Amino acid sequence: MLAAIDWRAVFWVNVPVGVFGTVWAYHKLRDTGERHPGRIDWWGNITFAVGLSAIPIGVTNGIKPYGDHAMGWTNPAVIGSIVGGLALLVLFVLIEKRLLVMDYQNGIVDMLGEPEELLSRAADAIALIRRHGGQIGYVRVAFENADFDAIPPTSRMGQRVGTSPQAFHNDSPGTAIHDRVAPEDGDIIVRKVRVGAFSTTDLDARLRDRGIDTLILSGISSSGVVLSTVRDASDRDYRVLVLADATADPDPEVHAFLTERIFPRQADVIAVADLEGLLRRSDPD
Repeated sequence: MLAAIDWRAVFWVNVPVGVFGTVWAYHKLRDTGERHPGRIDWWGNITFAVGLSAIPIGVTNGIKPYGDHAMGWTNPAVIGSIVGGLALLVLFVLIEKRLLVMDYQNGIVDMLGEPEELLSRAADAIALIRRHGGQIGYVRVAFENADFDAIPPTSRMGQRVGTSPQAFHNDSPGTAIHDRVAPEDGDIIVRKVRVGAFSTTDLDARLRDRGIDTLILSGISSSGVVLSTVRDASDRDYRVLVLADATADPDPEVHAFLTERIFPRQADVIAVADLEGLLRRSDPD
């Protein structure tokens, strides 16, 4: 509408709205995640930036005259720019895979009795993802005093943690991530107060912000955090892979039933040994 007056008049709307939105966001929005030093995701940033730039450049040149043609869609540079940009965005999606290590915390690991082999496989998966430049995310369950107070009496979760609240407190050694699979600088850590990884964290927003659409899951237990997260992640339209041998349950029969009969309905169930080939296929040349 303003273009009928002067094309510059659009800034009469854009600038005030942009300033207002920036000021409002600064004062009202809060980061509820746990902050840790981060490293730059060079491959993700480069492929996304170049891919996203190449497409509009190609489109802009495509509407310009080329040779004897009124428009430039047959220009090899235009075709290359658009196709190359799309290819880089596809590569960006392949690069942006994330391994979620869920509830590998001292108090839960100790429930398994003999967790050494499980910890070893989880550590191998983490090291492999790191070597290929992938992202590692950690999910832990822990409560602050206000979280305990906010649990309604109808909550089964509240009944469970209410029997030994100190063991589930955020400051308890039992809620710390196990040393064998400890986070490093640049990893994402979210704290939850329910079973699944998404419902009480900002994990989904962090994943969306990075353009991540593929999740590789490992966790304890199969019938707890893994089952809840598989279902929720699938409903949120993520591609989900479950590392069957880096996931465990206090009841081995339940673990076998879930990984063989239930998880395959909404996820690809793989082993840690399958990761190398999967990551190699998605690595940039």
